[in-house]
Amino acid sequence: MERNLHELGRAVLERKALVGMEKANTSHAVDFFRLAYDALFNDMIAHAIKVFDKNKYSETYWTIYERDKIIIDQFLMDNNYDIDRLCVIADKLKIIRDKTHFHIDRDGVIAPKDIWEKANLTGKDLAKAIDIGWKSLNYLHKQKIGKIFYFPKYNGTDITKIIKMAKREGII
Repeated sequence: MERNLHELGRAVLERKALVGMEKANTSHAVDFFRLAYDALFNDMIAHAIKVFDKNKYSETYWTIYERDKIIIDQFLMDNNYDIDRLCVIADKLKIIRDKTHFHIDRDGVIAPKDIWEKANLTGKDLAKAIDIGWKSLNYLHKQKIGKIFYFPKYNGTDITKIIKMAKREGII
């Protein structure tokens, strides 16, 4: 459970940094900030893919869910979220994983954007899945271990200020 929490925690932090970059409301060609944005996005996706992979040989969210279904279902119900919605996101992530993110699919190599369109995974849906995954596993951690899983807090406002300052100073 802790490894999955760590993976999702990283995804949460990276999403907050991405949102902070977007709030700077500047566009970038190829510069450090564009490269950093792409790296954060890819890493966030990779963490989510690892956790929500339905591989029966891996210790993922689904293995934990099957073991502690009653506790997690109660959390999901209390938070007005259905496990089926999370399953749909996992299926969409699998398409991305298999066709473009971890593998270069011979049919999708020319147009990886088409793979993303086929998966039809919105940022809002992905963010909700990451948050629900994180919160439900943290709830389970508290129920079983007696305390929440510690992960540092971060809100992404620093990167917004850094990018705006770089723009003002003519660096970007």
